[in-house]
Amino acid sequence: MTTWRKELEIERAKQSDTYSDRLITVSVRKLPEGVWLVTSDDLPGLIVETDTAEEAIDLSRELAIDLLETTGRQVDRTHQKFAFIYY
Repeated sequence: MTTWRKELEIERAKQSDTYSDRLITVSVRKLPEGVWLVTSDDLPGLIVETDTAEEAIDLSRELAIDLLETTGRQVDRTHQKFAFIYY
């Protein structure tokens, strides 16, 4: 799949009507201190710091969905789409 096609699919997913169909982009970074930091421009307030990348991804999925639900959005926990970008 070409890069522009991937970018188009990401943009379409972000503009979807239902939140579970929207793609949530999440940034995953390993800090110099050795911990993993997860943030998202799509979900202000989503900040996760853990010891491993796997733990960071798992916890950020759960917290992102919890954050959406606390703001009154209906989210399907089994079908929410995420894009994890490592830096």
